[in-house]
Order: sequence, then structure tokens, then C-alpha cells
Amino acid sequence: MSSSDSQATKELLVEILAEELPALPFLKEWHNLKQKWEQALAQVHIQAPCELHYTPRRIAIYSRAFPTHTTAQTQELYGPPLEIAFINGDRAQGLSKAGLGFCKKAGIIDSTLGSHSGDFVDFGATADHQSRSTPKSTKSPTSNTANPRILEEEKQAEREKQPQSKNAILESTFEKTQKVDSKENAASVKKPQAEGFCDDFVGCQAIGKGATLAVVTADDCADSRKSAQKPTPETQKAESLLQVVEKDGKQVLYVRKLQAGLESRQVLGEVVVAFVRSLHFGKSMRWGDAQEGSGSESFIRPIRNIMILLGGEPITAKAGTKIFGQSFLPATLLHRSYKPQAQDLLESSCDNAAQEAWVKITGLDAYLDKLSNGGVILSADEREKRILAQIRAIESAHQVQVKLDSALLAQIVAITEYPTALLGSFDEQFLALPEEVITTSMKEHQKYFSVYKDGRLYQGFIVVANALCDDFSAIISGNERVLKARLSDAEFFYNNDIVTPLDKAPLSQVAYIQGLGSMLDKVGREERVGAYLARLWGQDSALITQALAYAKADLLSEMVGEFPELQGIMGYYYALEQGFPQELAQAIKEQYLPNGESSALPSSKISAIVALSGKLESLLGLFSLGTIPSGSKDPFALRRAANGVVKIVLEWNLAFDIKQILVDLAKECGYAISQENLARLQGFIIERLESILDIPTQIFRSASRGTSTDLCTIANNAKALESLLARDDREALIAVFKRVANITKDISVGELVGSTQKADSSDISAILEIINTSLLTQPEQALYTRLREIDSAKRGGKLTHSSDKLAALFDLRDVLEAFFDKVLVNDDDPALRRNRKSLLYAIYAEFCTIGDLKELAI
Repeated sequence: MSSSDSQATKELLVEILAEELPALPFLKEWHNLKQKWEQALAQVHIQAPCELHYTPRRIAIYSRAFPTHTTAQTQELYGPPLEIAFINGDRAQGLSKAGLGFCKKAGIIDSTLGSHSGDFVDFGATADHQSRSTPKSTKSPTSNTANPRILEEEKQAEREKQPQSKNAILESTFEKTQKVDSKENAASVKKPQAEGFCDDFVGCQAIGKGATLAVVTADDCADSRKSAQKPTPETQKAESLLQVVEKDGKQVLYVRKLQAGLESRQVLGEVVVAFVRSLHFGKSMRWGDAQEGSGSESFIRPIRNIMILLGGEPITAKAGTKIFGQSFLPATLLHRSYKPQAQDLLESSCDNAAQEAWVKITGLDAYLDKLSNGGVILSADEREKRILAQIRAIESAHQVQVKLDSALLAQIVAITEYPTALLGSFDEQFLALPEEVITTSMKEHQKYFSVYKDGRLYQGFIVVANALCDDFSAIISGNERVLKARLSDAEFFYNNDIVTPLDKAPLSQVAYIQGLGSMLDKVGREERVGAYLARLWGQDSALITQALAYAKADLLSEMVGEFPELQGIMGYYYALEQGFPQELAQAIKEQYLPNGESSALPSSKISAIVALSGKLESLLGLFSLGTIPSGSKDPFALRRAANGVVKIVLEWNLAFDIKQILVDLAKECGYAISQENLARLQGFIIERLESILDIPTQIFRSASRGTSTDLCTIANNAKALESLLARDDREALIAVFKRVANITKDISVGELVGSTQKADSSDISAILEIINTSLLTQPEQALYTRLREIDSAKRGGKLTHSSDKLAALFDLRDVLEAFFDKVLVNDDDPALRRNRKSLLYAIYAEFCTIGDLKELAI
């Protein structure tokens, strides 16, 4: 293949045509498709710029410059060490089985050559080895290795025992050498194995297994020696490729090969099939007959066709075979409402062409033109732009505002090939229903956008049709009839629910989780958690426990049964209808917040405590059972619950000592949770804090391993430490403070005061009192004075924030460096040594209230 061929490119078009793809599972996988396509190409050594697009029925991949050949590859193969690669480690004796096996694996010796140990292969000179040729090698009858010396000794012993004719000796020896299997052509007799016989048995020549004995002359034997010294085509190949290099301190065989690229059309079929098989959408379908090649395959929806065109030429499956139940047709299907012209259709003899309007495709431009003219907008971005432009036109024409939901918009884009936004309406009487009931019914069941006018919900909706027509009135009226039926059902459910008292909900009949009782049991535990948190933060305990008592009542309502998304929201409306205070109803409504990445948070501290009570009870209960999320498995959404706890605590700046509160709440709930699982839960919530703060790992680890276990304090400490990264002197700061940590990390207050006390203290005042000021030198006195200033500022309320405290500690750098330059900490005098360590320990203990110095490595 020439270099120009390797650089040549052609247009590539791939289309995977299927039945309508469900939007939600497809969109989850869509963001991985480009990477998976590139990985499939990489497997065959192809790199090419490609565009990927989708519609409800197709995944299209195309490139304007797709290489016609795969990239040539350089392959490096390391063989066995020389002591293993050669017989008895001796190059003169030839390659061993291991050496021959490596050569065959590397493809530098034909697999039929040297199938027994002892065949000699001459190889070219390298920096470590000069070429040599040593014929004379055959297999001993008693050994798996060929050794002419052993054979000679045996022959000599035979001659000494009984004189025999050379022919008779050769016949005897030939019987022993029949095990030698060089699998050569019988006509090729001048081989090294034969030469060993020629030395002693002029007139005879051993040929090979299964061959006869031939009488030859002494000249033939001489010719044989000359022939054996001439490399065969196989050994010539080996001479050019086989080398000796050093690896891991040993001399080993080495081959470097250049593998030429293949024609891309030879591998494209398997690339596309591998790509399709790599896609995972959750649930998949099987279809067709296994004997036809489809029953053993699965995909999110049945595949109708796979089209591959390279340079306009179709690449099809092998004759008589099908993949995913389909042949590779150079054709596609356009919009279901579009009728193509007869000359564009594929011949009826091709598969399903007689039943459906399969349009033949001859190249990339033809494909794009056919789609554009046939009611298919291939680009999802273009479909979205079209929808948004039409919605803006409707807003302007009718003086309304459309509430755009990005997730709903993405779904609509994924289920339409030629979208058209239309304005419909519903009866004004339904506006008496809660707004969330109407909007949820339209969004979840009908995929409609809600419409507002003057800031209030309007009796209209936006439906996006996937049709090719001039008159959309039938589509609009049909959707209006469907929505009227939906809203009539919702009205019936709501009127039934509001007359059912919240305290009459039979929660005891609803199972919660095996091992944790009923939903009524959960509500009771949440009330105890809420009461504890209300006392801790000085809130209305009665109001909070009452809200928690009614919070789960709407789970048994008909409306929530129809629309599970409305749990909590319907409880809010039912509570207001039944005369409960607004604050209580609001707490019921917001009990599940935050329920997403960008979700709102509870709007009051009462609502915050109600939301925290449910989340903390769930976390404690499931961790007590050992049900802990691992990897991507989180069936009870505990990560979301822990995220909610952290976000609420940070939003309301609540004092939340995670270690103490979890222990207390486990007792309040009556959970017999092990210390191990309690520690896991604490770590689990701390991990969520790290994820939410999005702070470098080493900074957060330092803050989380300080002396504080309060979530807000840890967060503030981490943010303060992060400011360290912006300082120009950060390396010098870390160096001097880590020196303090290394000296004092194993010191206790008891050791400093000379008692058996082991508990460390973070009270800088108490530590400074230990110091004997009469023993201080000038550098020590300077450091002591600065520490006294920090202590005074703390007691005066001037260093309450983590950043202020850290700045004060960083200001000690100059006096600390002077201290280390002029003072010997580990002095021989015990009193001086203790005094100086006390100074440093005061700094270390104060820093530990912010973070662990040992974790910082910048």
C-alpha cells in the first residue's frame, strides 16, 4: 500500500434505522454515542472526524473525509530470555521450543518449519549477537533435544560392539530418528538434520519422516553442508527481523514488525455491528428468528436496516447472512407521511421494499437531500430551534407566555422528525384545580407546554405535532379532547380527596421497607427526629411534629395514585382545604426538597426541619440494615437524601455536629445501628459535602480531618484553606507549618505538663499557660507574644470566621522561620525542650481547629 493510498479519504455514511426509539432511555445514552463510535473505530486503528445525529427512527453517522485504509501499526514483541530461547542456553545449539514458538508467534518463521526442538534458525547480527550458522543438529532417541554429540557417542558404541555395514547402521539409526518431525517436503533433502549422517555415512541420506532412504555420494554430502549454511527464505526473514535487546536486566529475543493497514471497507461492517452492540439503553427487545440472525440479538427497538456507504459504494453483509435480522440495504425510510416518487424507490425485489417506501441512497449528499425533502430534519439542534421559533411566534401573536421545561423540550425533540408547535385550549372551569394538577397532567401524560397570561395559568397549551400537512385543526381538536378527559379525571380525584381527613389516612396498611415496619412506623420516627431538631435549634416543636404527622397522608390519595410526582404538593392543598395553618401546609409541600440537582430548598426553618427529619430517618434506618449505596447502585436514593441534608444545613447555617447528632438520633429512632455503620453514615454525608463544595480533594481532606465535626464549620474551613492555593507564598507556608506538625503530631497536653493526661486540647489559652516565660529566648518570646495576641483576639470575638483565624496563623510565618533558624527544639535540657514544644503545640492545636496540616501537600 502506497503512502498516498494510506492518506486517501472518501465520504462515509452509516444509518441504523429502527422502530421509534423511546426518548428517555435513548437520551440518557446519547451523550455516550460519539465516544463509543470512536472506540469502535479505534479497535481497527481508524481515526476520522464524524458527525452523529438522531431522529426518532434513526442514528446517522457520517464523515466527509473518512480514511480508505486503516492506520499501519508497529508491533513490538518481546520473547524469552536467551538462556531459555536457545537449547541449554547455547546459541550454537539452536533455538529451543520456546525460541521457535516465539518466532512462529511473531510470524517470522513459517509454522511448518522446526516443529521439533533442535531445528536451527540463523538470525542476523545485532549489537549483541553476530550472525553464525551451525548445522549438525538432530534429535536424540532418548532426549527431547537435538544433540549431534550424543548421537555420535551412540554410533561409536555400536561400532565397538559389532562391526556393521554403514547401510545397516544407518537403517538402525533411522529407526531412532523417525521421531524427528520437520514436516518438510521429501524433495528438500539438504537440511541440517541430514548433514549429521553425512559425516559418517557417505552414500546415504536421511530425508524426513515418511520418506525413503536415498543413496547419495560424498559430493552430495558436501553440497548438503553448503546448502545448510545458506539461509532459506524462512531464515532470511528471521535474519532481518529477529533481534536481541535488554529488558528487565536480561537479554531477550525481540521483533519489531510493521503491519500494513487494511482497506476500511473490509472492517467497516464489523465496526458498525460492534458499535450497535456497545449501546445500552436499560431494557432492550429481541425480535425475529434466531436462525435468521436476529433472535440472538437485542436492541432498544427492532432494527429495520443498517446502511453503510463508503464513497457511495454500499457495504453489505455476506451473501445469505443477516445481522440483527436485516441485510445491509443502501436505502432508508423517510417521514411516515411523505410519499416519495417512484424513481426514488428501491427495487421491490429487495427485502421489504415491496411493503414500504424504501428510498435508495447513492451517497451522503443524496441522503441529506432525500431526508430534507422527505420531512426529516436530521439535526436535533435544528429541530429544537424550529420549535422555539414557532413558540415565540405563538407568544407574540396571542400575548401569552409559554413555560419552557428543558427536559420536556429534549423529549419532544427526540420524538419528532418534523416538529410543528401548535396552540390548543381547554375549558376555563378546570382552572379551579390546583395549578400543579393541570401542568403535571399536561406535561407527564401529554407532553404539552403550559401557557401563562399576565402571570397566571392560562386555559391553553402548546402541543408539538410530528406531521406533514397544511391544516392542523384536526390535530389540535384531537389533543383538546384528550386533555379534557385527563382534566375531568383529575377533577374527580381532587374532589374525592379533599373530603377525606388527613388524620384518617390508613398509613399502618402501607408497608415501608422490610425490617423497618409500616409507613405509620416511619412517621412516628420522623416525629421524634423533628422534635429533637426543634429543641436543638429552638423551633416550634409542636408545629413541626404535627406537620410530620400529616406529611405522608396524601400518599393514599387518588390524585397521588394517578400522579406520583404530586406527593407532598397535594398534601399542601388538602391541609389548606381542611383549615391547617399555612406554615404547616407549606412544610408538608416542601418535605421532599431538594429533589434534584437544581431544585429549590425549603423556604423556612420549620420546613427545613421537616425535610431534614424525613431524610435523616431514612438514612439511619437503611444504614442500620446495612443497605449502603455502592458504585452506581442506590435503589433507595440515599445519595439524594444525604445531598439534601447537606444543602439544607448549609443554606440555613444550622449547627450540625454530625458525630453527635447521628448518635442521638439513632437512639431517638430506636435503631440498633452498629458503630461501624454509624461511622459509614458519617463518612457518607461528609463525602456528599465534598461533592457539593467542589473543592480540591487534599484541601477538603485537611478540613474534614480537623478537630471540628460540624458540617458548616468544615465547609467554612475548607473554603478558607482553598484560599491558600491563590497565595504566591503557599509552598513556604506549607513547609513551615508542616514542620510544626511533624514535631508536635504525637504530643499530648499531659506530656507537656508532665502528667499522665493523654487528651489533647485545642484551647490555645490553656496551652500558653503551660509555658515558662522566664526560659524564653528572643525568637521564642516573639512567637509567644504573637500567640498571645491571637488568643486575645479570639476571646474578644475578632477571629470567629475560619478565614480570619487562618490569616492570623499565616502571619506567624516570619517569626516561625526565625524560631526554627535560631532555636533548637529538642534541647538536652528537659525544661527548655518542653517549653519550646509547648509553643509549637499551641500553633498546631490552633491549626487543627481548621484542618489537618499533614494532609496538605502543595
